[in-house]
Amino acid sequence: MTATLGETVGLLVGDQRITTTSGRTHDHIYPATGRSNATIALAGADEIDRAVTAAREAQREWVALPVDRRRDMRLDLADA
Repeated sequence: MTATLGETVGLLVGDQRITTTSGRTHDHIYPATGRSNATIALAGADEIDRAVTAAREAQREWVALPVDRRRDMRLDLADA
């Protein structure tokens, strides 16, 4: 996802981009210019719980894959 200037970037949890209920944000500063190039949403307790749940599910799916498939996926990622 590419953000346009002034747009708040949502949180990536699992495979979904979600909005935060915390209402807090952080301006990402681009070091080359020293200017803000995106506003990033900060997670609250609800989003953290949701991320932990997604991570646990992903771990179960990962462990269930055959070792050869996990190896191939890591090599594909390294090639990319």
